[in-house]
Amino acid sequence: KACRRMQDALHGKDAELGSRYAHEIGTGSVTFRSGKLVAMNLAVTDATYDEVVADIARKLAAEPQEGQDGFQNPFRSIVAKRTATWSIGPLVTQVSEQRETRQQGSAFVLVADRTFLEDAARNSSKQKQTSGPGTLD
Repeated sequence: KACRRMQDALHGKDAELGSRYAHEIGTGSVTFRSGKLVAMNLAVTDATYDEVVADIARKLAAEPQEGQDGFQNPFRSIVAKRTATWSIGPLVTQVSEQRETRQQGSAFVLVADRTFLEDAARNSSKQKQTSGPGTLD
């Protein structure tokens, strides 16, 4: 199955590949659409969220839009997850804090094409509208 996805990407088809083909990036994935790289997710475990945000801000020479997302973990505790987002030209870069991992303060980094993200959000919204209420609604 993984080889087929790699072949699809090489032949210009849509494909999502895990990091097993690029061990250097560690945990993460890349997404191809029509043969073009449109998104890359990386888990950064050797630096804190604050260090990653500072490094990206320095390299992009821009301050991020910062926010916080809250969610409830399996133990019913509310966990706040910080995010930092840059939208520069056709790219969106987002760093999300990952507190629930063993390595306290690790971060996920997403770099993606803005159009790809907008299309994904539209498709997700359409799916929610057509699927109807969930079992908890």
